[in-house]
Amino acid sequence: MVYPILTQTNMKEIKEWRMHLALAVASILFISLDGLNAQTIRGIVTEATTGEPIVGATVVLKETTLGTVTDLDGKYILTSIPTGRYTVEASFVGFDPMANKEVLVAGNREMVLNFALSESSLSLGEVTIRPDVNKEKAVNQMAIVGARMLSMEEASRYAGGYSDPARLVTAFAGVTGSPDNNGISVHGNAPQSLSWRLEGIEINSPNHFTDAFNMGTGVVSALNSHVLGNSDFYSGAMTAEYGNALSGVMDMKMRSGNNQTYQHALQLGTLGVEGISEGPISQKAGSSYLINYRYSFSTLAREIGLLTVDGDQADFQDVNFKFNFPTRLAGTFSVFGLGLKDKYWNDIEDENKRETFYDQEYLESRQTMFVGGLSHHIYLGKGWNWTTTLAGSYFKNDGDDSYFDLDFQHNFKAGELKPYAVMRQKNSQLTAQTALQKRFSHQFTSKLGATYSEYYFDIHMKKSEALNEPLPDTYLYEADSHTGLLTAYLANSWKWNRFFTFNFGLNLQYFRLNDDKTFEPRAALQWEPDAKNTFSLGYGLHSKMEKMDVYFVKDPTRHQFVNQDLKLSKAHHLLASWMYRFNDQLNFRAEAYYQRLFDLPVAADPTDTYCIINRRDYYVDRALNNEGKGRNYGIDLTLERYMHGGWYGMLNGSLYKAEYQAQDGVWRNTRYNRTFSTKILGGKEWLMGRHKQNVLSVNAKFTLQGGMRYTPADLQATKEEYFSHHLPDVAYDDKNAFSQQYAPIGVLDLTVSYKIAGKHCDHTIAVEALNLTGVKPPYTDTYNYKYDRMDLMYSSLSFPSIYYRISF
Repeated sequence: MVYPILTQTNMKEIKEWRMHLALAVASILFISLDGLNAQTIRGIVTEATTGEPIVGATVVLKETTLGTVTDLDGKYILTSIPTGRYTVEASFVGFDPMANKEVLVAGNREMVLNFALSESSLSLGEVTIRPDVNKEKAVNQMAIVGARMLSMEEASRYAGGYSDPARLVTAFAGVTGSPDNNGISVHGNAPQSLSWRLEGIEINSPNHFTDAFNMGTGVVSALNSHVLGNSDFYSGAMTAEYGNALSGVMDMKMRSGNNQTYQHALQLGTLGVEGISEGPISQKAGSSYLINYRYSFSTLAREIGLLTVDGDQADFQDVNFKFNFPTRLAGTFSVFGLGLKDKYWNDIEDENKRETFYDQEYLESRQTMFVGGLSHHIYLGKGWNWTTTLAGSYFKNDGDDSYFDLDFQHNFKAGELKPYAVMRQKNSQLTAQTALQKRFSHQFTSKLGATYSEYYFDIHMKKSEALNEPLPDTYLYEADSHTGLLTAYLANSWKWNRFFTFNFGLNLQYFRLNDDKTFEPRAALQWEPDAKNTFSLGYGLHSKMEKMDVYFVKDPTRHQFVNQDLKLSKAHHLLASWMYRFNDQLNFRAEAYYQRLFDLPVAADPTDTYCIINRRDYYVDRALNNEGKGRNYGIDLTLERYMHGGWYGMLNGSLYKAEYQAQDGVWRNTRYNRTFSTKILGGKEWLMGRHKQNVLSVNAKFTLQGGMRYTPADLQATKEEYFSHHLPDVAYDDKNAFSQQYAPIGVLDLTVSYKIAGKHCDHTIAVEALNLTGVKPPYTDTYNYKYDRMDLMYSSLSFPSIYYRISF
């Protein structure tokens, strides 16, 4: 099956449509611009480990003389704040201060900013040298190495971000992506090795058209910066609470809605129409709701040629919600959910233009996903916290692949369309998770937790033995069953003194399908000799199960399962980092890592070089065993300047190697061994208007990275497959697997936005130009039967996201 190839076409019609959009919104951009409400920041200051409110904490805007103290409920409010960027700092005696940098105050929307302060390792009355900066540490305070906070403000600001957390992290060192999808390769690992979590629960990849282009990738995330709070991204050596993750973790947290004021927004753009609403359910109780819905503008896009490229067409929609119910005695309850629905199909190519088997194909794919859960958090007193989450998810993925009935002896004259492959997948998951945390002292905290997930699956796939032949009665893989994964962990954090922090723990996993067990130690040490330097060292053993279809592949007779005894894939992570702060705005970070992978599923045939970490296709068709190995090592360097004085910037670079070994004992490049990557990004903001209440923002990012690795195609063997066996698949020289590399690519992204603050509503118009350089990454080889040659197919996503947004 060949997947959608997206390119940029019909630019004249696109430019005309952009002009009509601009004219359509120009008449309302200046409504209600006279007279502005005072901007407000409010929130609550709590203890990080207990969640208890801190009374009398000080909250200040560093760039102004504005400040206040928290009340008996730990709440604060700052009013009459001029438009601008600020550092908001909270402090209290006996606790480490915390500073939230780059806070944008603009428009009439109230900003809710909460602080969770950690008890200082110093004695009461001593002075803490510097505050904890939110951008330098993870939200999870037990993560002291290999973790970075994801700022949703950055996701909406960074060029090429599309308000997508997955695209945001590709701006970081050690993470590579491609302009045609939002897949994340961390330190040379495959995108499918990443673990996605929502509200602490592992979920299926929450991306539209997930696995449609490459395994583990999609086009854009169904989770966006409008509904997410600050979250965490792990690039390795994760803390003990994270299981079933081989390369990294996207730990996403949904924010709670405003519990005092109703706020709404509508957005119209080339990606779709979107609405968001939040506000109090009960102001007295402090309960709130948050709902976001987005529907694709694909019908209009097809009319103007924006998404109708080479016959490829796509529709999507998604919804996110969170309801938050705090109580006085029973803790806080929250209900959260995520849903998406996608459809892709390609129009039939004109018969006179067909040259390859790709041109003879008709593909249709349909996906539906829903995740919903109930979470409860309560402080039990004396340093005890208890969190419990119950969640369920459903993912359906159907695909139909057909080819025209070809007359191979008469110039490939096409007959009727006949099915070649049919895939049906229904995957459900029920998860129960609980965690108990105890602060024994201001120096020592422990967290004990367990998660059990029951996986239900009804999956099967049929594939014809050759083109023009009917689908067989037997399946390539087939299963209608269920199994479970149990994870338990103990994580500890010991703040020895103001200089040293030592975190250590153990993660245990049990995979019920084949009784596989793992015992995974985790440890990290951090040394802060002074206010400018931070050194960290972390180690962890990690493991991950494969997608369920892998375990239920049948042998060539289609009667016996061949992969049910596969163990979990495993990896040792070793990571060291150094961070140097030149001042409050500028820092340098260096990170070196080594990852040793083992028990990787590889082809059971010793002459076959297949390894699961290079998987791209939507199916596996061979017997595997756990004899594979891998190694990833490299260094990441980052120089970053936070937003200050109206501008920010980042320059980073990575050098690395990613290799694997099949049963033949030869070390080979993995598909994702790009060797190098460098990015430069930055932006500038100008305050404009009579009262300096409007914000013009220009952001750009340039990425230069090595090409993906590929296996050379074998023209003669491909022709033999076509003419003798009537198969559309390209034959490759497997003895030289991934020995070749595509040329490096340079991608330029640009975002320009203008926000106008009015008395009753705000207006924003923006252009997010993705891949201005028009780079088309190579995708796959296909045989051109018209000219008897191999053709290289390219994949690209190169259209601008233009939108108008009104907030009220």
